[in-house]
Amino acid sequence: MLRKREQQHWDRLQREYRLAVAVEYPNPERKNCPGAEALRDLANSSAVREVLQGDPRWKHAIQCGPCYEEYIALRDNPTLPAIETRGGNSTKAGR
Repeated sequence: MLRKREQQHWDRLQREYRLAVAVEYPNPERKNCPGAEALRDLANSSAVREVLQGDPRWKHAIQCGPCYEEYIALRDNPTLPAIETRGGNSTKAGR
């Protein structure tokens, strides 16, 4: 278990990464997004980093602001309801 100071540092790094992905990769049209079920699968996965690095869905998700936020939301709350995006792909509420 991480000590309090280490946990605070880790939480800050995660917030900064989320912000950086959102700013650098906004993708408002959700082009080439893998879809809600792929992101749900990633969020529910217990795969190790080496496995994820070879997964094209993961590569997209960490370089797409909307997908990364959706992934985080699904990871933190896997029962989020589906909604429809502009492109017609099903996604999750709570972003």
